[in-house]
Amino acid sequence: MYIAYYISDYGYGHATRSVAIIRELLKSNENLNLIICHSFAQKFLQESLRDSRVTFRTLETDIGYILNPQTLELDHLKIQDMYEEYLVHRKRKIKGERDFLTEKNIDYIISDIYSTAIEAAYDLNIPSIGISNFLWSDVYKNIISDSKLKVMQEAYAKMTYYLPLKGQINSKRYMNTFDFFSREINHSEVRKIKSKLNISLSDIVIFYGLGMKIDHSTQFDNDSSLWSTEGCKFIVSSHIDISHPNVFRIPNDYTETQNYIAASDFTITKPGWSTVSESINGSSNLLLIKRDSFIEDQNTIDALNGKANYHVISLEKLNHSKFKDTLLMKHHKKFKPTSSGMREIIKKLNDIMSNY
Repeated sequence: MYIAYYISDYGYGHATRSVAIIRELLKSNENLNLIICHSFAQKFLQESLRDSRVTFRTLETDIGYILNPQTLELDHLKIQDMYEEYLVHRKRKIKGERDFLTEKNIDYIISDIYSTAIEAAYDLNIPSIGISNFLWSDVYKNIISDSKLKVMQEAYAKMTYYLPLKGQINSKRYMNTFDFFSREINHSEVRKIKSKLNISLSDIVIFYGLGMKIDHSTQFDNDSSLWSTEGCKFIVSSHIDISHPNVFRIPNDYTETQNYIAASDFTITKPGWSTVSESINGSSNLLLIKRDSFIEDQNTIDALNGKANYHVISLEKLNHSKFKDTLLMKHHKKFKPTSSGMREIIKKLNDIMSNY
């Protein structure tokens, strides 16, 4: 069976959760062959999915969000321009995907959550499976006019199946959602990381990462008081250029960042679904950056009740204080990670594809 797996190009979140799903799919079904269609995080995907049954096709998919680098809020005007480009090139791109799906004799497509591939599959009567905690047409709702947004809404309506994830926007339409899941944590590797960082029992370890498409230099430089918080050591994403004795940067060639999150007491991040999931499964308390313009963020936060210790903090407060009171969350009880979301989504995918 041949599957084309489309992954949105915005950041690494769609890619990391797709890696988690693909790894489990390959374990559960030896007859699968997958073609990954993506561009932004393609190198990461190639390093993460070293299997002869997986091949890669470089394809620009969704651009996703465009942010104001100072505030991390949405830039509405640039998103509107981006959407106009989508409308101009949509039919040509659908034709390109129809040609590709026909040439490769694709049996199913899975999309997280590229609408153009869904339309191409629909035209060819190929079953499509969408997996996400939102549709791009949902998060553009207050940015793009209804008449123009209808084009993308109608594209998503052509999905054969939709597997909504926890925190789903428009949750009333989807009564049953799949729980948070992430790439598997290697606890032996977590112990090695703690040893390498010389972490003592009194140290508070904080993972800081707002996303691979965010220029962190506009938020915190080497002189920021954040890095000098007493009793704290920081782990930062590989692309963050910080040189400070309390800061350890993840090596560029290290892909399994969920292990560094699991080695941390706290994770400072935007409320992105995949990083939040890795924090839950790694029992890392969450400090979530407040972003008022993101519908997705609030839905993800609302879904965390009873699943994680979390605190929502403004970027300004994080930048101008040492948030000592917030760090007391370290002493709260640990929530037990759950693997039910992954088990259920793999079962559902295999059930769907067994009907082929």
